[in-house]
Amino acid sequence: MEKCLRVANFQGEINFADCAAKLVALDMAMEQPFRIVFSGPAAGAVSSAHFGQLIGDDKLMCCDIGGTSCDISVVTNGQPYVNTTFELEHDMLVNALSIAIDSIGAGGGSIISINPSGEMRVGPESAGGVPGPASYGKGGTAPTLTDTCLLMGLLDPERFLAGSMRLDPELARAAFERLDTPLSFEQRVAYAYKIGLNNIAEGLIDVAIKQGIDPREYSLIAYGAAGPLLLPAVLSMVNARRVIVPPYPGLFSALGLLSSDLVYSDNRSAYMLLVPGVADTISQIYRTMEEKLLSHVSSEKQNVVIRRTFDGRLYGQTWETPFIEVPPGEITEETISTLIKNFHDVYEQRTGNRFEMIPVQSVTYRLEVIVPTGKVSYPHLPAGQPRTLQPDGAIFLYYESVSAYCSLSGHAGNGVFNGFPWTSIGQTGGEHGPWAATKDGDGDSYMVNYLTNNLDPATEAIEAEAPCVVLRKEYTGESGGAGKHRGGAAVMKDTLWLGEGDHYSMALHCKSPSGFGVYGGKSGATGAVWFWEPDAYGASNENGYIGTDGGAYARSNPVAGVLNPETKALDPNGKYFYLASVPVWHTRPNAMFRYITNGGGGWGNPLERDPERVKRERAILSTTPKA
Repeated sequence: MEKCLRVANFQGEINFADCAAKLVALDMAMEQPFRIVFSGPAAGAVSSAHFGQLIGDDKLMCCDIGGTSCDISVVTNGQPYVNTTFELEHDMLVNALSIAIDSIGAGGGSIISINPSGEMRVGPESAGGVPGPASYGKGGTAPTLTDTCLLMGLLDPERFLAGSMRLDPELARAAFERLDTPLSFEQRVAYAYKIGLNNIAEGLIDVAIKQGIDPREYSLIAYGAAGPLLLPAVLSMVNARRVIVPPYPGLFSALGLLSSDLVYSDNRSAYMLLVPGVADTISQIYRTMEEKLLSHVSSEKQNVVIRRTFDGRLYGQTWETPFIEVPPGEITEETISTLIKNFHDVYEQRTGNRFEMIPVQSVTYRLEVIVPTGKVSYPHLPAGQPRTLQPDGAIFLYYESVSAYCSLSGHAGNGVFNGFPWTSIGQTGGEHGPWAATKDGDGDSYMVNYLTNNLDPATEAIEAEAPCVVLRKEYTGESGGAGKHRGGAAVMKDTLWLGEGDHYSMALHCKSPSGFGVYGGKSGATGAVWFWEPDAYGASNENGYIGTDGGAYARSNPVAGVLNPETKALDPNGKYFYLASVPVWHTRPNAMFRYITNGGGGWGNPLERDPERVKRERAILSTTPKA
């Protein structure tokens, strides 16, 4: 390669990128070829760090999504996270610096399939560029995430690759219709999109947990051909600060190499306790490495930056804490004290512990000779005025009409009864309760028992495992949203707690409409949570049951809901009692909790509902006795 470039009259320097995305001179790369094995994905992290410096953001989760994979790295305080080793293949570790990259099989070419148990999968298999997604028209028959985005209207079939290639929506549709699943075509596309996004979000969260970072403090930087297309939809799943789409996202990783410095590096292993007597030995190690590396530098040596670090550990440990800073200058007895302090500072920062009474042992000494290079600059665009974009065609609206949309309330209780501990979790709204109506029919009035660990345990099981009696579990009349197709009815459940306990409110809901109506349908009734102290329950119940009319709530304690402040009954114009305003309710034996879920939203104009169905429903309600 070098010979051919010289014949072509190339007069510049030939450098390679290493696994830490630093430039390595040709002779050093040939001397240590293992350093350049995985250089590609690492360049994106360096490019992100440089771009973050330009925009004043030094905490980034970098996400490179291409056709086959999603490569994730982390930049903290302006620096990518670097490992001291990487795995070349299973159980074969290479002792070389490398930026930590986690890859998952999620990209534009990820194939959508149905596994033997009937579940939909997205990836890790990929259609690649050839034959590529079905919509490419190059012989691919399996649907991919690219086909999904095309059918959802996120990709313009006429302007793909800046108009140089047309996508065929009919081929994409045919690929989805060939899937062996009872799901409708719309569900296949919607679920494929959601599963693909979930795979990416799960990968990001896994990396955040492994690196010990809080995603809320980090920005997602989206690059690669598919990054800007998919990452914005993942933001709410990851709870990151924001999504940043850099200039030229498809070329962003390559641009990172133009922002990398030329670095000559070396390391030496030397297991020594850090005591004053080893100062000369450490100084000689660094002097030897420095002389060797400077002999390779062809530019002005006064312009280079020399960085020294060491990997150390507490004496007796089997693992090291890497990259402890070593101050410039000669290594003296005073320097040894500084090295020990620096080690304890970094160790405490990373682990939360400080053990100054334990001696520190050095393991590896590292030296870098950095030759600064020019950096990529990006044009500065003036801030524009916000404006509303006018549609130039059909507007795609994604709405999951088959599932309920309700605010969510949660409740947890625990205590000891007859010497045995118990716990219970109650939930109202959310995915538990009535479903919203759809264009195909009424919403189901689905009922569950709101106990932890099982979706639908029997009432007998609840009463056997917790000190309670389920007094009431029924649908509430006229709670589903009106419409051509009505929403599912809300569920009321009364639970009498026989033992003393602490009941915790979990703030999982917001003040918003319950299951909302669409296409002219009305929203369902809002739910609420109350509890009665033992004395109040005894004075309010009739034959052991508390009624459902407005006066029944006068002696209750409101836990959550929009209620009349005087009667404490449901009142859409009343006071908002927000969940967790009282974090813990301590109850005595024979306190009773009542939960009412939100009703499901209706679909379509209520005046278009079949009159015969309305008559039947009225007849049923008129014969239903009051509790």
